[in-house]
Amino acid sequence: MRNGKIYAKNITPEQRAWLQKYMDSTTFEPMHQEELTNGTMTFQEVAKANLAWFEMWMHDALQQAEQGVYELEDA
Repeated sequence: MRNGKIYAKNITPEQRAWLQKYMDSTTFEPMHQEELTNGTMTFQEVAKANLAWFEMWMHDALQQAEQGVYELEDA
């Protein structure tokens, strides 16, 4: 179960749906919703920042998971 939510204001239904899909797919609440609401970031900037962060997180998670996996023996 996740605790995140979409709370950005003044966004289109399509933008809200994209943010929801991002959250459903990644299990992370989209970052920079405040900036989107107050106009300091555009939707494209927010979407790209979230995707870039998730790509970095995924890369790090895969590296950690792969460390030592080849040395493990089957039970």
